[in-house]
Amino acid sequence: MPIINGYEASKFIKSNSPEKSTPIIAVSANAFIEDQQQALAVGCDDFISKPFSTNKLLAAIGRQLNISYAYEDEASVKINVNTEKIKSSLGKTSPEWRERLYNASCLCDDNQVFDLLKELPQSEQQLQRKIAELAQNFRFDLIIELIS
Repeated sequence: MPIINGYEASKFIKSNSPEKSTPIIAVSANAFIEDQQQALAVGCDDFISKPFSTNKLLAAIGRQLNISYAYEDEASVKINVNTEKIKSSLGKTSPEWRERLYNASCLCDDNQVFDLLKELPQSEQQLQRKIAELAQNFRFDLIIELIS
């Protein structure tokens, strides 16, 4: 964050919230217990380390808002992935580009993934569409798996 860090922002939000009940879930690339303890000490209500699954994020939100979710049947939302074809296409890209895609996926940064897809040549439109579909559905875990 350019002006204040997340800890300072959390303190500010908690001290300026009229009801003092604004829930804050800290999200950090640091998974050390000290980072979690510091986030909770400054007023964060929960802590998630990156990369995280959608289910983990939704569970934290559910805990803080005291809500539960009704899930659609997983079979009906399954994404069709031709693993070998995608891996083959990924193998044609530069190692540097794959590493950048891997890092963006670890951060669950869909905007960065979409920007990287724009760098692909026109001949790789099918790869571009499939990776974009995975990113749009927050399936960064599958992108990471395909790159690994």
